[in-house]
Amino acid sequence: MFSTHSNTVIEMETNSVFESGVVVSMPDYQNLVMPLAGWGSNIGIDDALADAYINLRILNQLDVIRAGLYDDQSEHFRPYITDVTPIALTSRNVVPGDFTEGRIHTLTCNGMQSMRIDANAAVLQNVVIDTNCKIVFSDNSEVENAVIFTTNTGDFSVSSPAGLRLGADDNCDPAGGVQVVTYGGFRVPAGLEIYSSQVIAKGPIQFAANADGVDGGSFISGEYINATSNTTMGNCPNDQGEVFEVDLFRMAG
Repeated sequence: MFSTHSNTVIEMETNSVFESGVVVSMPDYQNLVMPLAGWGSNIGIDDALADAYINLRILNQLDVIRAGLYDDQSEHFRPYITDVTPIALTSRNVVPGDFTEGRIHTLTCNGMQSMRIDANAAVLQNVVIDTNCKIVFSDNSEVENAVIFTTNTGDFSVSSPAGLRLGADDNCDPAGGVQVVTYGGFRVPAGLEIYSSQVIAKGPIQFAANADGVDGGSFISGEYINATSNTTMGNCPNDQGEVFEVDLFRMAG
């Protein structure tokens, strides 16, 4: 399922399509920031809007999620990881061929240095990346079956100039999804595609999606979400598979 939620406000532009089952929620949906023309050009937005406040406990559990990536008994462990001993990368400019599938890769940066990943010619897949660097994907990068985790706190701590695909475009098969987790923000100003995948950011999330390029995506932001126009957002009827979740408890009696 595709869902967008904010505990403050959501801002969007015009000419998007929200298919049946898509949810756009915030504490008071009347605070949605959208041009007046958006009420007519964003097809399905009326049915997608909902009032909701969510205790985003997962944003307080990011350290737990990170530790779980190294623990094969954790619910956060990825089944495609075959060896939890991390591989330390030696370059901040990498391509998929620099990674070993089934392994966790680390890289330490100083200050606001960036890790640049060029996954244009080949798909980055079956890996976990754990870093404190800003992560910059090249144009038209493709990522499947992977976790991208950074403790960098910058507003653009995970970004791509254009054309980033997260997850396999496979008709909502929950396998092949990607989880992006950042202590900062996420920004793709053009051409984002996200399939059965998840973005969790303590900072802002800003994206413009490809037409028909959102099918089973979850965006969670500790600040705000800004999604621009000309997007068809689809609902996946099945489970998203390996998304990160935290338990909720209710007193009963």
